[in-house]
Amino acid sequence: YRILQYVLRNRLRETEETIAGHHGRPTQKPTVAFVQRLFSGVIRITMETPTGVQSWMQGFTEVHRRILTLFGLPSDLYEAACEMRDFSCRDKVLLLVEHCDASCQLSG
Repeated sequence: YRILQYVLRNRLRETEETIAGHHGRPTQKPTVAFVQRLFSGVIRITMETPTGVQSWMQGFTEVHRRILTLFGLPSDLYEAACEMRDFSCRDKVLLLVEHCDASCQLSG
């Protein structure tokens, strides 16, 4: 968690941006636990229809896209991860974030 938190806070400081923190207040120092809670409401819905299996994301917003970008991950990560069938969508995203944790280069 410390590396992820460092990367996110460093990127927010570098870009002079904030994200909504606790109680909606802008912050450049969000905790990873708070960011994890933001993503807990994102779900994948899959339905079998006459034209085939349809899948889409619910609860995924521009805030989520921006956070992924700040971590150096593609903003369409959730959509791409949901096309894989081996794990649940949330599990795949957590695996990819863990990958970022292990491979992100820390600057400064």
